[in-house]
Amino acid sequence: MQMNILFVDDEINIIQGLQRMLYPFRKEWTMSFCNSGEEALQIMESNKFDVVVSDMRMPKIDGLLLFTKIKELYPNVVRIILSGYTEKDSILNLPNVAHQFLSKPCDAATLKESIERISKLRNFVNDEKILRLISGISNIPTLPHIYVKLQKEINSSAASVKGIGDIISKDVALTTKILQLVNSAFFGVSQKITDPVYAVSFLGFETIKSLALYVKIFSSLSFNDYNKFFAERVFQHSYRVGELAKKIIRTEIYDKSILDTTFLGGLIHDIGKLILLQTPDYTEKIHHKISEKQCTFVEAEYELFETSHSEVGAYLLGLWGLPVSILEIAAFHDVPLRPDEIEPSPMSAVHLANLLVNQEKFDPHILRELYPNNTLVINICKSFDNGDFSNEQ
Repeated sequence: MQMNILFVDDEINIIQGLQRMLYPFRKEWTMSFCNSGEEALQIMESNKFDVVVSDMRMPKIDGLLLFTKIKELYPNVVRIILSGYTEKDSILNLPNVAHQFLSKPCDAATLKESIERISKLRNFVNDEKILRLISGISNIPTLPHIYVKLQKEINSSAASVKGIGDIISKDVALTTKILQLVNSAFFGVSQKITDPVYAVSFLGFETIKSLALYVKIFSSLSFNDYNKFFAERVFQHSYRVGELAKKIIRTEIYDKSILDTTFLGGLIHDIGKLILLQTPDYTEKIHHKISEKQCTFVEAEYELFETSHSEVGAYLLGLWGLPVSILEIAAFHDVPLRPDEIEPSPMSAVHLANLLVNQEKFDPHILRELYPNNTLVINICKSFDNGDFSNEQ
């Protein structure tokens, strides 16, 4: 199905440049172009769009006001800022202003990749029920800017423990959570760690970046005491899944990028639960439905919402522009895999880790009942017998 996309910019040469640059995609997308926020709203009155790509600084109705109105009138439309606006922090700190921010100049490949990712995601979760549920939640977090900043720092040639530690130390909530985690019984450190720089050295760059993403999402949401307790349990579970999934994939593959993807996928596989906690009485309704129907957690979600935290989480992560491999983990971590699908990958590692962490007693040998004669499962069990997963017992 073709995407209907509206491009908005008050500079004629920018619009003309976009038309020329995107001309090769005319058979894949239905594209419209206009020169003001007022014109964009008029066009949208009589045409249905999947995506609106807008500049930020425009007279009268700027990008912020335009997207505010679009959110109110057309909540299912994906909103992308394409701007040279230098005060990016102020944009990213405003909830729901944009699902993605792309900086000018933006080449055709980058723009195409961003839009196609959304296209795939909309097909992936092409369900009006999910869109209605998302649009009905007033506090949907945006991609935390500190995550983008850490990613940029980590990828730079001058990346250092001190540089990452300095970024972390400027965020009190993030510093507190990281120090709390590194000093927890999970790591069993002999001496209390109080320095963010040392914590970065202990945990590693990618773990810190992934934790920053999770903690900032957590802190941007509002929970009552009961839900806060539930959300904290989700975090503890997710962290264990991420760490265990990384150990599982390491039995077969020792590629840093795959290990990093596996940990991040495990850490945020249940992020949809935090989003659904913003719906009234989410946990109470779930637990009542489980008791009433004697069903699983996911089955209870489908009974109540006609969707689950998995699809909601995948949809949100996709809007943020995270890789498809991460979206698939969020979407399918609870779905049983065929034995022939259990091959070394971040997806299978998180799926197996989630199964194990959900057991009352940690014993990888239960996987043999589900996936007999599978090479990955056999190697996991051998690693367990050798004591490689001893801190998970």
